[in-house]
Amino acid sequence: ILSDIVTECNGKVHGSQSHIYGNIISLVVYFEVPEGKREEVKQKFNTITKNNLILQRLMLVNVTFVDISINKK
Repeated sequence: ILSDIVTECNGKVHGSQSHIYGNIISLVVYFEVPEGKREEVKQKFNTITKNNLILQRLMLVNVTFVDISINKK
């Protein structure tokens, strides 16, 4: 889902790391998107996960976004 959102915003996912602690997934995603799209990616992902009842019932997801774009504000 997240890689699709980044791709829709003309960006690239460079990698990710995940750790599972009990029923909590901690996910770090390294990506780059054009300037001004960073918040759009975060908002779309958060909206999808909040609206997905299966994810809410199965486990908690903690996502850290790391934008590696060269032209950060």
